[in-house]
Amino acid sequence: MSKAPRTCASPLADLHVDTLYQVQYRRRPLDLTPFPKTQVTAASLEAGCVRFLLKSLFVPHGLKLRRAKPTELNALLAQGEALARAQRWTIGAPLPAPKNTRVLFSVEGGQVLASEAGLALIPKLVRRGVRVFGLVHAYDNDLAASSQDPVSRARRKKAPAKYPDGLTPLGQRYVDVVHASGGVIDVSHASDATFWQVVERAATAGAPVLATHSNARVLCGHRRNLTDKQLAAIGASGGLVGAMFHVPTLCRRDRRPPTVSDVARHITHLVKLAGPRAVAIGSDLDGLITAARGLENHRGIAVLVDELRRLGMSRATIRAVLYDNVQRVFSRFKN
Repeated sequence: MSKAPRTCASPLADLHVDTLYQVQYRRRPLDLTPFPKTQVTAASLEAGCVRFLLKSLFVPHGLKLRRAKPTELNALLAQGEALARAQRWTIGAPLPAPKNTRVLFSVEGGQVLASEAGLALIPKLVRRGVRVFGLVHAYDNDLAASSQDPVSRARRKKAPAKYPDGLTPLGQRYVDVVHASGGVIDVSHASDATFWQVVERAATAGAPVLATHSNARVLCGHRRNLTDKQLAAIGASGGLVGAMFHVPTLCRRDRRPPTVSDVARHITHLVKLAGPRAVAIGSDLDGLITAARGLENHRGIAVLVDELRRLGMSRATIRAVLYDNVQRVFSRFKN
């Protein structure tokens, strides 16, 4: 993966890929040859002209919130560093004219860092290439409320004072420590109240807000998706929203399985609301997702480009969505 093939119309940056979960918890080999229940291979990355990956560090929580230790996150990051060496990737921010693939890392679900020891670890993680920090996954945790936790939503409705929405006091400190350390917050999976509180704190810190893998709620009413006002706020922050390929977040009015056309429809809406400089790709591939037909791996990006052109998107905007927006926003990180 040393040079981009001549057929690449644009390099691709992907803001959310879960390969490290597969390596750490399902014993996938570092050579990225085909492996059961995976979607990302060395060959598909090359075919999709992928030149930057934000690799997710996801410590699974099971059916109930699990109190993982920061040492488990360290072990996962070590696997990420080993994968980069095995694939000859460079750990660093994307370059304007990439000649090889570069990677950085993101925390998905911050519960593993929800302690004094975890907060103290954040600056060290940033120095090792962890530049994006999420708060929650599918359940509320000690940092914030999730958009998806049905039990907590019911509890908050009955007793809002006892089960508040949004950031906890520890979550507020977490956000501030991330910003002070040079990282940015990922609002993917966060509740609406959590989202707006992060936006407020990010504005105070002068930091962008990222939603690494989310789609438009007006097109698909999944709780993981973002409202038009939220999309506009991300654009105003100078941040990014990464369009994801997961079927439940795409929807189709005719109830047929979503396809690459539905992903293009969401991207077009994201560009309209967040702005052409605030949209990227955040596929969620390798995250045990059901991908839209035609985007089961990065080989489908060429078809996605054709569909975006059919919808009237300019070549410059398509190039921005595929790579340039990520390169510009991540240029704040020193390589």
